[in-house]
Amino acid sequence: LPIFVTERKYWNMLDSDVLGWLIDSKPPTEFLDMLFDARSAIEPRAAELAAIKATPEDLESIRLAYEDMAKVESIYESFEPDIRFHQAILAATHNEVIMYIGQTLHNALAISFSLTTWEKSLYMQAVALHKAIYVAIAEGDAQKAGDAVRFLLNSSREDFDKRQLEEGEVLLTSEVDELVPGDE
Repeated sequence: LPIFVTERKYWNMLDSDVLGWLIDSKPPTEFLDMLFDARSAIEPRAAELAAIKATPEDLESIRLAYEDMAKVESIYESFEPDIRFHQAILAATHNEVIMYIGQTLHNALAISFSLTTWEKSLYMQAVALHKAIYVAIAEGDAQKAGDAVRFLLNSSREDFDKRQLEEGEVLLTSEVDELVPGDE
């Protein structure tokens, strides 16, 4: 049977295979620019909505993910609770489209975290920023929640830029399964 490849503009860029090809074909800074633009368009508004719509169960999920982030012993162990934290916020919007985006962003988030979470001291700063996001959502302060996410994303991008300066070009990996323990 012949194989037909559609135009790139029709590809599902968050499909794990397509995401892998995308990662393998772009310089790390270009990929990260695309990813941070997408996250900046979605996550601050999701945090604002979560601050308005989160149920007690949603807040518990966000809190538990944050607490698990704070307890990890290694950066490698941080990826799973960090992804869970962000996905819990997206779920707390109670918006099915945003929730779907959250599920499809899973692999992209793992790759993003692997690029920006590279030193324990930076990770501990990020944990404090996640706490600020949780507290703002729990307090029902939509503006503060959105601002806290924007600050986290900007800080993460600055951390990556710092890493690039210190280490030279950082290599991307499309092997997401190696990044997130227990994600089969």
